[in-house]
Amino acid sequence: RLQIHMSLYNDHLPALRAVDLVEYHQVDDLVEAGPALARIESQIQFRLADELPALLQAEETYIDHEDA
Repeated sequence: RLQIHMSLYNDHLPALRAVDLVEYHQVDDLVEAGPALARIESQIQFRLADELPALLQAEETYIDHEDA
């Protein structure tokens, strides 16, 4: 989990901030939607709806392997 946190914090967050998709308030360690998010929100929803079944199946498979 630490590796995921570090990757999000050091790689993805700066990239998302650079294109105004998120705003980051370091003092509060808070991430909020940025002004550019509204422009791509419908595309994100479409892609998520398209990919959600496969993502849920992968998660279910992962959980089943952890329980075994």
